[in-house]
Amino acid sequence: MKKLKYFPILLLCSLHCLLLSGCSFQKKEEIVWYISNPHFFHIEDAVPYEDLSSERFDLFNKRLEELDIPAKVTFRYLPDMDMSSDESDSITDTYKKSLDFSAHLIRTLKEQDPQADIVPFSPMEYREFVALDDSLASEKNSSVLDSLPDPIWNVNRINGKTYQIPRGSMPLSDTIYSFSASFLKDYNLTLNEQEITSMTPEEVIDFLFPYFEDNRLLDKKYYLTSADDLSLGNCNYYKYLPLLRGFSDSSLAVDRENGKIVNLLTTEEMLNNLSLAQRIYREDLDIHTELQTAVPVFTIETIPTLEELTVSTAYSDRIRFSLGKRYLCPSIGNGVLNTSSNQQLAIEVLAASMYDETLSNLMIYGVPDKDYTLENGHAIYKFNQVISSVGSFSPVGNNLIAYPNEYEVTDKVLVSEKLLEDESLLLPCSNFVPDVDDTTWEQISGIAAICHEAVFTAESEEISDLNTFLKEQNQKLYDAGIESLLSGIQSQLDAQKED
Repeated sequence: MKKLKYFPILLLCSLHCLLLSGCSFQKKEEIVWYISNPHFFHIEDAVPYEDLSSERFDLFNKRLEELDIPAKVTFRYLPDMDMSSDESDSITDTYKKSLDFSAHLIRTLKEQDPQADIVPFSPMEYREFVALDDSLASEKNSSVLDSLPDPIWNVNRINGKTYQIPRGSMPLSDTIYSFSASFLKDYNLTLNEQEITSMTPEEVIDFLFPYFEDNRLLDKKYYLTSADDLSLGNCNYYKYLPLLRGFSDSSLAVDRENGKIVNLLTTEEMLNNLSLAQRIYREDLDIHTELQTAVPVFTIETIPTLEELTVSTAYSDRIRFSLGKRYLCPSIGNGVLNTSSNQQLAIEVLAASMYDETLSNLMIYGVPDKDYTLENGHAIYKFNQVISSVGSFSPVGNNLIAYPNEYEVTDKVLVSEKLLEDESLLLPCSNFVPDVDDTTWEQISGIAAICHEAVFTAESEEISDLNTFLKEQNQKLYDAGIESLLSGIQSQLDAQKED
């Protein structure tokens, strides 16, 4: 009887203890997070739309538990490249398929897996995502706002709202003239930075051409340049914002100077670029068949190496000169789908991956001592991994708060904040993305494919009369309805500017 007498008291004590340690027994909700680069995590056998496994993913969930976030994240693989093209497809068909695949990536994912919560952000499908502004301002998530400088948030808004959390890589771009250091040494050539940066790309080619006049492939390892090496489409980004993010040769762009939607094939800059591409092809400056082993002497970089963020021993193979046109460009990050059944928890998980150093280092560098070591404040990968002085290429994690890699300076946070102080870095119209329905998209992708084919032709075939060629291409664009399309998108841009 005594045991029964004290049983209610013992039961109450047990319940009290359970309540005190309640966080340990919180029910965990599954959050499905899609990533598009499983190779970064050394996963080679990934199956589209199926679960991925890795020790670092297990540790990711363990860290969430330590942060009292009641979620268990399941990572799955999202293919982000179209593999449906075959050899019978034309250049136009292949490019259009690639565009369509990218533009409908999230729609396809939702059809394949309605459980998806967090996915790589797709700007052309931004309406498939939750606007994050209110949730990130809450006490639970507000730390993430301090983990990235304001300019990074500002350049990544779309039409005034935040739909993704960017990954923290420095979104500062530039136009850089880059030269082979070994070529300059071998031929005892000293470059005057002021003179070189005042030249157009064609003038630089003229300057270097005498070395290649009798031999397009010097010492079996140097060629002058190629159209790809000069990144001709991206060189105009400072003035023309591509309407399709990630597709600089899509023909449609915003002229930042006057806020007008333009057809790039009618601009002086595009005419100059195509003319230069033709010269490179006609004069065989790119040694068409021997590019695999040779090094270009002259290139243009638009995703540059920022000297301020780079340790002095990195990238010694190139000599670089900035043209002094730095600007902010949108980053790549992750967002939460508007169909997520657990949106607020998904936002909490995503925010934690960006403000918590342990989570960021785990997803960027891996398991300590197993995947990387720390040497003099730098994280050194034990396995081959592509790195840069503006961060790693992990699909998850905040590069800014993570350990610096071997190319990055150790005080990268302070340096980055200093670099971003200039308000003029945010160029006009940077936040604009048009709203398009399926019919309008068919027009856009068709027009983009015509422009892509024109650029490809100029880079790979000899054109007898470039002006006639351009007139023919612009007639194709007119027939495809570019005039009405320009007018419709212009109305959207004007309305945004009024707001």
